[in-house]
Amino acid sequence: MKRLPMLIALTASFAAVSAMAADPQNGMSMPGMQMAGAASAQKEKLGRTTGKVLQVDAAHSRLTITHHPVPAFGWPAMTMGFQATVDQLKGLSVGDLVDFEFYMHGSTAVIARIHKIG
Repeated sequence: MKRLPMLIALTASFAAVSAMAADPQNGMSMPGMQMAGAASAQKEKLGRTTGKVLQVDAAHSRLTITHHPVPAFGWPAMTMGFQATVDQLKGLSVGDLVDFEFYMHGSTAVIARIHKIG
């Protein structure tokens, strides 16, 4: 009977991995990105960089930003999506240059602070 709980756990793990593989970061371009360390370890770190807003999705509280390298995570420059609050999205438009900090919550990049440059 010990095999049934293990089989259930393995099936759930496979389903989760399959779901992640089916949605590879929503088409984000992340060449050379290394996912060093556990997500929980990165969650507590703040990455800071600058970039250009490519898309503002107010309906889903998301930004797409092409940004410079993020030394705190050892990431190269890339384009990726970020979760943001409604207040953080206010006043931001496509083409804006921004300075921002973010953290990782699992595989989701979450804006902690953002402001326009210039």
